[in-house]
Amino acid sequence: MPTTGSGAAAVEEIFADIGGSHRLSAARKTLGFLQQNPDPKPLADAARRLIFLKGHDSHDYKFSSAVLEDYHQLAPPWRDRFLAASVFNLKGSGAPDNELVKRTRAAFNA
Repeated sequence: MPTTGSGAAAVEEIFADIGGSHRLSAARKTLGFLQQNPDPKPLADAARRLIFLKGHDSHDYKFSSAVLEDYHQLAPPWRDRFLAASVFNLKGSGAPDNELVKRTRAAFNA
């Protein structure tokens, strides 16, 4: 399933779907995005940023780190499917920020 946008807009669309109830759609869009854009860096950067903002426990951080590190260790035919399947356990843009981020933002706004 292709994204409606391209580049950064496509990545935003994918992570919006992850944050909602459209994880299967996000996985399909991730696979399509990677087939059109072989560089996973935009997706990996967004995933890392969202984990730091929205992750709540060590499992969130460990899983994303493992997926993003293992991507390059896989045989090329499997990489895109592996990353697309991982979106089911990543944080989306619609998830609430974690408490540390909330407290930090509140301190800057005080």
